[in-house]
Amino acid sequence: MPLRLVIDTNVFVSALVSPAGKPASVLNLVLEGRVEKRMLGLRRQVAVEAVCSKYLVEVEEPHVGCGHCHEERAAAQILEGREP
Repeated sequence: MPLRLVIDTNVFVSALVSPAGKPASVLNLVLEGRVEKRMLGLRRQVAVEAVCSKYLVEVEEPHVGCGHCHEERAAAQILEGREP
């Protein structure tokens, strides 16, 4: 059964308003999840793989996000006069 990801409307609107913000980086991730059997099939674990669609790189830690997008966001904050 395919899994579905739902993005909250507030996150989507925030990403459009502030393209250099954290919510915008969520829109760049393409996630794939699958359930893997462990321990003789008695235990299951969800494995998640992610790709940044903006930079076309594999994201090693999907819960953290793409390193390229983080650098871009930090640079934008410096230009706006805010601390990253």
